[in-house]
Formats: sequence, C-alpha cells, structure tokens
Amino acid sequence: MNESGQQLTLVMPNTGAGNLKFEIQTKVLPAMTSDPNTGYAEQNIRWLVSMLDPWPEWALRIAAEVIAVHLPRVQKRNIFEALKFFHWLFFEADIHSDFKKMNFPQFNLPHDLEGEMFRLLAHLQKHTETFTKEMEEFKAKSPEKWTEHEDKSMQGIRKSFDNVGKSILDLLGKEPPETQLSRMETIVAASKATYDEEGRIRDTTATAVYKQILKSWPEIATFSDVKQLCSFLDPVLGHVDADAKLDRVKKIVRRMGIVFRPVCQGTR
Repeated sequence: MNESGQQLTLVMPNTGAGNLKFEIQTKVLPAMTSDPNTGYAEQNIRWLVSMLDPWPEWALRIAAEVIAVHLPRVQKRNIFEALKFFHWLFFEADIHSDFKKMNFPQFNLPHDLEGEMFRLLAHLQKHTETFTKEMEEFKAKSPEKWTEHEDKSMQGIRKSFDNVGKSILDLLGKEPPETQLSRMETIVAASKATYDEEGRIRDTTATAVYKQILKSWPEIATFSDVKQLCSFLDPVLGHVDADAKLDRVKKIVRRMGIVFRPVCQGTR
C-alpha cells in the first residue's frame, strides 16, 4: 500500500535474475530484518542482491580471469563467450518465452568446440576428485566433526563426479574411431594441468586482485577514476610503492575495459 492508501500490485520480473532478486527482496530479506540474530547472513544476502543486476562487460572479463586459473587448458576467450551467453540467459532472456523460439544473440563459438568440452570436463572431474579426497581425509581425521550435512554433501559430490565421467564417455562415444585416441590424450593432458606440481591451483600474482574486483564490482562501478580503484585495491596489491601500484591498476583497467562513472559537475 502506498502513502495514499492505494493497494500496489507487485509485478514479477520476467528474467531469471530479476525473478530471484524479487523473491529475495520481498520474502527473504523482510524475514531476516525482523530477526536480530541474522545480521551477518543478511549482509551476505544483500551482497547477493547487488550481484543480481546486469553485469557490465568488463565484470564478465574479470570473471573469466578468475575462472581461467581453475580451467587452465580452456581458452580464456571461450570462457568469456560462455559467460556472455549465461549472462544473456539469466539477465536478459524472458523466462516466460518458449525456449525453442527465443531469439538467441550471436556468440563466438570456439573452432574446436568438442575439444574445449573435453578439456572443461577433464578439469571439472579433477576438481571433483580432489575435493572428494579432501573431504574423506577430513572425515578420517575428525570424525567427531562430521555431520549428516557433510554426508549428504559427499553423496552429491560423488554423484557429480560420476555424472562428469559419464559425460566424458558419452562424448567419446560420439567421436569417430580415428579421433578417439587424440581426444583421450586431450583429457589426460587437461587433467594433469589442472594443478601445479605441488597440487595447488595455478594462481597468478593478479588472481587476488581480480577476485577482489569481481567480488566488489557493483561498488567499483560507482567509482569515478582509477585512483579511487587503486586505493580500494591497496590491500591486495602487494608491498610496492604507490606509483607502481597505480601503474599496475591502470594496466588492469585498460586490459579489462573497466569504465568509471563520470563525476557530475555542479552548475555555477
């Protein structure tokens, strides 16, 4: 009801992101606001809501940089194109439309789409396998901390692992016999490249910076210039002098195409 006492009709948004944001703002947040013990959780939910607005293209480029360290054999430009597609699907596509009749935008598909799929699945399988082993080690070392929730999580992870393996076998089965061996070599090479020699994600010195930008892009989108961004990123820029930090941030801004909000000049 508005200030005049008139009944207001809430219109459900027609996109996936808009629908989720609507549900959170009208149902989840009001319930949390009335509970004084949900402060931290409410803060996280409000952060999630801020991420449900359409992303600028530079934020998708940043996301591709963060994801790429987990999928080192998948080309970064293909990760970016995939993110553009899912962004369109979640933020722009009408969820009430017939999927078969949707007017899909043009995307730059990889030349070797099947090869990229094999590399992607190999990385996902390796990550799932590694996480499963870590969970099993935790259960063996600390059985008193293991709960029913962890058991259900493990079941879900094992199911995901089996599904990824099945997807790889299904794709291989569709390959001509003369290419199956090279595809197997592709899978093995991607799996081995998932982690470095010490079993760690192949982070770069820029990964922490990109992660901070990705996590905070709605706030960064309100910044007026590169100096403000440099100051914001200072905790993750390392122990170098101010000029070097600013130069590094300028390079990131140019490479990612980060756009700042112009400062409105007052009239005199």
